[in-house]
Amino acid sequence: MILSKIQRALSELYQLGSDYSVEDFYLKSPIASADQILGHREGHEALYIQNNPDALNIGLYIDPAVIGRLEESRPFELIRETDLADFCVAVEGVSHFLYLVERAGDEKEITQLEMELQAEVDKYLLLALLHRLQTGAPPNHLMQTLFEDFHWRTEMSQVDLERYQEAHRLAAKFCASLDQQYVRPWRWQALIEKARRFYQASHWEKIRWLTP
Repeated sequence: MILSKIQRALSELYQLGSDYSVEDFYLKSPIASADQILGHREGHEALYIQNNPDALNIGLYIDPAVIGRLEESRPFELIRETDLADFCVAVEGVSHFLYLVERAGDEKEITQLEMELQAEVDKYLLLALLHRLQTGAPPNHLMQTLFEDFHWRTEMSQVDLERYQEAHRLAAKFCASLDQQYVRPWRWQALIEKARRFYQASHWEKIRWLTP
């Protein structure tokens, strides 16, 4: 399943050792309510979080149509421009799932802002790496595609919109530095080391890193 491939790619990238498979938490339809819901990709993806006294219950919904198109197009064999929107939906969902599971397992505090920020970074890194492996180099317009050629959902609350905009702004800044310093000259080991340090950083460490 495409979600397992994305989980494996992110786990290898960040050296994660989660015992949980995203497929076991996959929902084929959205649910009515939860304590927290993360998701804004045109309603195609949402991570549901239910806080219970003894456990953290989560479920990841991704539109089955998105999954079906990705299973058919096989982006891990060849990523195409027509795959990008669906691939970003799937990566965002898996990124949210992994980040929450990893932080909860280590009993670390987590914010929605850092989850959204990390998801944006994960989309850029996976696309850059796939393009590099498949065609030799990421397209010159990758940053523009991810961080400029999009629109916000109009039905979002002002609080949600501001959080997504801030995550997007910070991710664009970080990914631009990765693009210029490591991806274009292809300094692979340095890229991986920096990406892993960023992943393990706390919310405020990331903010301090990206805010002058």
